[in-house]
Amino acid sequence: MSLRDRARPPDLPAADARVPGIAARVMLAIVGVLVSLVAYGSSGWSVVGILLSLSAAWAPRNLLAWVLIVFLALGELSRHAALTWQFLVLLAGVHLLHVLGLLTLELPWRGWVQPAVFARPLLRFIAIQIPAQLLAVVALLALAPNAHGHRPVTVAAFTVIGAAALAGLTLLLLRARPNEHLGR
Repeated sequence: MSLRDRARPPDLPAADARVPGIAARVMLAIVGVLVSLVAYGSSGWSVVGILLSLSAAWAPRNLLAWVLIVFLALGELSRHAALTWQFLVLLAGVHLLHVLGLLTLELPWRGWVQPAVFARPLLRFIAIQIPAQLLAVVALLALAPNAHGHRPVTVAAFTVIGAAALAGLTLLLLRARPNEHLGR
């Protein structure tokens, strides 16, 4: 009996498909450059973002991906609060940079990895981004001033709405487990 005649155990995944380990670093560089261009446009600060992106991909152990995230977030602080596509791309981009930064710390530089390695982090990314994007849209539509400087909902009204929502959530959770707090 030769090695080729043996059947693969059914509980092991197929080891045929492989992705180079450098793919996470390449994606980190690409996403970092694109988000830097979205955040800073054609200003000189985009060059700093591009250099940080390339450096983070080249030397992930220096944690430059998170320096890039802070750099991109600080750039957003100089803008007026408004619902723009650039803000939504930045919100998703910095989160994706975080995920890719973690992957570059773990994946080998020259080795090959299974594509399934990327599945769980990307599914978590999507599961977090859907409510985060919706919350960002609602918060900016409700709290950001419009062109005339008027806010649709004041911070005080938003606080009252949030407190009422928190109280309602507490009641829902208490009804779901009515006798658990009594130790029964």
